[in-house]
Amino acid sequence: MAYSQPARSMSESLGLMQYAAELANRQLGVRKEAIALEFLNATIDSLDKYSALMPKSGSEYPGAYLDNRKTAGLEENIVGIGIEMTLDSRGALLEGVIEGSPAEGLGLKAGDIIVAVNQQSVAGQSLNMIANLIGGREGTSVTLDIDRNGQMLRGTTTRRRFYVSSVSGTKMVDEASKVGYVRLKQFSESSKEDLEKAMFTLHNQGMKGLILDLRGNPGGLLDESVDVSNLFLPRGVIVSTRGRNSDDNTQESASFDKTWAVPLVVLVDENSASASEIFAAAIQDNGRGVIMGRHSYGKGTVQTHFPLRTVSGVLKLTTAKFYSPTGREMAGAGVEPDLAVAEQTTVGYRGGANDTDIQSALQTIAAGAPGQMALASAQGRPMSYRQASPAQPAAPSQVQYLPQPNQIPAGQSNYPQAWGTNGNWSTMRPGNFGTTETRLPRPLPLESGLTLH
Repeated sequence: MAYSQPARSMSESLGLMQYAAELANRQLGVRKEAIALEFLNATIDSLDKYSALMPKSGSEYPGAYLDNRKTAGLEENIVGIGIEMTLDSRGALLEGVIEGSPAEGLGLKAGDIIVAVNQQSVAGQSLNMIANLIGGREGTSVTLDIDRNGQMLRGTTTRRRFYVSSVSGTKMVDEASKVGYVRLKQFSESSKEDLEKAMFTLHNQGMKGLILDLRGNPGGLLDESVDVSNLFLPRGVIVSTRGRNSDDNTQESASFDKTWAVPLVVLVDENSASASEIFAAAIQDNGRGVIMGRHSYGKGTVQTHFPLRTVSGVLKLTTAKFYSPTGREMAGAGVEPDLAVAEQTTVGYRGGANDTDIQSALQTIAAGAPGQMALASAQGRPMSYRQASPAQPAAPSQVQYLPQPNQIPAGQSNYPQAWGTNGNWSTMRPGNFGTTETRLPRPLPLESGLTLH
């Protein structure tokens, strides 16, 4: 064979690829472009597990990303039914239902198991195959059979375009102590804006403490992780990055004139990665709140997206590592929680009364350490969780619970009067494909279905 030795230079690599392409085309009829693409993918895969060639999906643009999945996962307007699922032996287990989605209108809930799509069993199929069956063109319908704790239900809904907020589950998790709860699913373009809206909703209900849930948050945009950190940090370094080029060596510090001074507990787990770890480390190292849960993922690298001229797609390359405010390298290390919670909450109970992490967070807030840390941070003398004394909780009058945002997005007075009260997020965002429910086909309600064999 003409090439029996590994390529030792760029020209030899190019010659090897051309030879293989010619051979495959001549003997197998495979297009040369397909062989070239396989060579390119293999070359990029050899760099690290985060670099990749990504086909264009319509949402990519140059910039730094921290996502642990495709950029398409950061899109905020999508067509579908709006569910988050994992594989189950009977089909697909729902981990979450996106607010304002067709799935929510149908009545689907976390913990439901999809056992059939359009009355065809999905047991034993791959997650991608099930997702392809559920997905489809805008305006088309899909029928789902679900198993809800042994009860078989069937419902039909219409696929449509809807806004996917990175914020969900906003509620007062403890009415007596006025502790609010917000889940941040990822760091996308509107995360800071949506999170601040959620916090204003809770503030208007008298919030005196906040549990911010980053469990399962895979990451997202570097700039958004910095902006979200800025909501809480009155001063201090947020994150620094170091790479081969000088442009990759940066340091981000708190820059907002006013921040939220509410006592804070941040929940993380083994699936909290990259941008989640930037935020958690910034809160921890600056003594702004308590980190609880399990050790985070440990993805401490930054990927930059480079648009390609000759191929419809982008080249995602790892260009830098990021470091915590105290200089800890995050790659492979992650964030160790201040308080470890060993028990993982069962899907379907996350964010609810039986959520072990939330119950532990409520106890921690009641003990007083997050309040002391919030007060100390506001006064310019931050303390770590170990330095805070749970036995001596700060009096409510000492802690400035008022939100004090740097800039209320678009001016609070400019929000619709119904903002934060009716839960219909599609009416709150101008230009958000926001047709009202009365203009959309009503989903058929879930009803008793047939047991599948």
